[in-house]
Amino acid sequence: PSFQAFIGTHVPFEQRGKFIGMTELAWAGATLVGIPLAGMTIQAFSFQTPFLVIGILAAACFALIFRLMPEDRPPAGTAGKKTGHLLVNWQQIMKTRQVLGMLSFAFFMALGSDILFVVYGAWLEQSYGLSLAAIGMGTILIGMAEVAGEAITAFFSDRIGLLRTVFIGMILTAGAYFLLPVLDRGVPYVLGGLFLVFLCFEFTIVTAMSLATELIPELRASTLSAFYAVGGMGRVVGAFCGGLIWSKTGIFHISVIAGVCTLAALACMTAGFIRFSRS
Repeated sequence: PSFQAFIGTHVPFEQRGKFIGMTELAWAGATLVGIPLAGMTIQAFSFQTPFLVIGILAAACFALIFRLMPEDRPPAGTAGKKTGHLLVNWQQIMKTRQVLGMLSFAFFMALGSDILFVVYGAWLEQSYGLSLAAIGMGTILIGMAEVAGEAITAFFSDRIGLLRTVFIGMILTAGAYFLLPVLDRGVPYVLGGLFLVFLCFEFTIVTAMSLATELIPELRASTLSAFYAVGGMGRVVGAFCGGLIWSKTGIFHISVIAGVCTLAALACMTAGFIRFSRS
């Protein structure tokens, strides 16, 4: 959250999606490349070696960032103003309708995602007899979907408009969830469906992060920390409920519930960001 708040302070809003997307793209790309490299390093040397390499690289990056990053300054118009501690700031941002809509969106999107995420491996194993190695390859495919989703955010969200992109993404994500049971007829179809789900989810959530950086400019870090905290709560609930639902039903109900959660996120964003005229 601090890094994204820093980007929000130093990057114009018209380019916010591009730069937030690029940072998330670097994160996902590092995972996609780093995990296989760590595996090869462990095989060639020992399981301690990757930690040593990561530690050296982290120290080098710290020195580079300390030297190159510009001085942190308060946003224009906020110089001299003091902000309270985190809980006070959270109370303040909760008074904003757009923030409440965004936080509710984060909860329901994370809830729907993890309801599926914690069971898709069991689905592939039980329905199609895939080995752990094959499921691992499927995980790489999901990583590629995340990279693609973040690339879409980086290159297209600013042109389309961040808020419009979030709404489009929620509709596509819900549709991808509802499509999964239809594709439950073979491994290629299922993997294609999972790729589509995580692609749509990722570019939606990363674009929403970009939008969240501008909701309350003087409290960017607090807003983003609340976004991640509420999203984390959604993941915890989703991980708990996903296993229970899977044990009693199957992928049809998992997909439908995940889709309904996404539609709930859509309703929350609509309530938070769209003004309705009352007759």
